[in-house]
Amino acid sequence: MHFALWSSRDHRKSTPWSILVLAALGSVVACTEESRGVSPANAELQEVVSVGLLDGPEEFLFGEIADVRAMSDGSFVVLDTQTPAVRWFGFDGEYRGAVSGVGQGPGELGAPMAIEVTDDDRMGVLDYSNARISVYRGTPEGLEHDGSIRVGALSPYAVNRRSLCAADGDWFVQHMEGDASVLRYDSSGELAGEFRAPIPLPEGGFDRYASIMEPSLNSAILHCARDVGLVVTAGFRSDTVRAFEPSGSELWHRALSGITPEQYQLEPVFGYASESAGAHVGVSAVRWSEGSLLVQYRYWSGARGQPDSTRIDSIELSLESGEELSRTTALPALLDVRGDLVYTAESEPFPRVRVWERGG
Repeated sequence: MHFALWSSRDHRKSTPWSILVLAALGSVVACTEESRGVSPANAELQEVVSVGLLDGPEEFLFGEIADVRAMSDGSFVVLDTQTPAVRWFGFDGEYRGAVSGVGQGPGELGAPMAIEVTDDDRMGVLDYSNARISVYRGTPEGLEHDGSIRVGALSPYAVNRRSLCAADGDWFVQHMEGDASVLRYDSSGELAGEFRAPIPLPEGGFDRYASIMEPSLNSAILHCARDVGLVVTAGFRSDTVRAFEPSGSELWHRALSGITPEQYQLEPVFGYASESAGAHVGVSAVRWSEGSLLVQYRYWSGARGQPDSTRIDSIELSLESGEELSRTTALPALLDVRGDLVYTAESEPFPRVRVWERGG
């Protein structure tokens, strides 16, 4: 059996977990300016805890980890789209509860696609098949359903695991709807606004695939920098990052050098639409420091399942202007960053979440 918890620091192996947890929680609450100023290229990640088993209790067995979101106390929620379920763990890896009922009833899950945690530690789950955002709160008994917001019919080609974020009490969903591709819902569930004009479909050759192509090309990664009032979109298949006010006014946009947008091509023999090789696809957008955002792209040099399709390009941008500050290929794909803690996931040798403390 593989243990769900361990520390990778030798000098911590004999440290009581209660001390380790308190020390790490302190880094969440009182992150130092020095550590926040570390460049991504110079960041050193030291593992704090790992959650996941090859064999053991069901709550530690994951199928496909789509996303991870941290709460203010260092605990985190994990979206498993294969089960499907959202599971909640304490910073020390202790299991706290889950949302796992499959169905259409209140609080049940159909096909969850994305998760987000708000400033007040509410958790939203964007549910494709139930066309809603289901909201939950953490309680001593686990995750408790706290209402739902209807979002209309969702196309599976327009939403991805980073298609939801929250700011100023509103929820933002990346989804094609008429002449906009980001929809804003207020806390009462009303559609309060829409923005980001969609990228037009290339003319010719894709008529029979238009229902797939158009929303897919307009899919984007959302990130809400809540304390500075920004909603950032990073094109899933484009090289452009844009920052908006929550009202929808664009503040800046930046076309990234060296990022080759992924496009579709028609396979000449069978006539179906397929992704092109030698291109980038968006992976994540996370807050790296007080004044910067980190956007990540995976470079596909061959077919999707090829071992050489693993390079991650991480680009740090100024939140104020979109100016590029640094770039590296040394970081793994990041799912969330909260203070000095960095959250990642991997599928081999078995699905697990890994939490790191960053320095440099």
